[in-house]
Amino acid sequence: MKQARMHPGERPPHAPETGWSARLLGRFHLTGIFWYRLNRWLVTAAPDWLMAPLIAFMTPFAYAVLVRVRRAISANLAAALGPAASFIPGAPLSAP
Repeated sequence: MKQARMHPGERPPHAPETGWSARLLGRFHLTGIFWYRLNRWLVTAAPDWLMAPLIAFMTPFAYAVLVRVRRAISANLAAALGPAASFIPGAPLSAP
């Protein structure tokens, strides 16, 4: 299997690092269990008319905040798709 090329000193973004914010916020950190449980509760308890505004608000919020997770998904897709991954924003470019 061909390894993705990385710059010297660059770490692979396959898992989000836990920094000071994760230690400070604990389960309320953006990758913590609180957000998964909140999502499950909202899907089951919120009325149908509220789902579209919630999705419209939360999608750009998650996109802007979860940068490392977004990069990890992009790198994983680039490794799985190979040369076909050129359409993925932020994916490492494959060697010619």
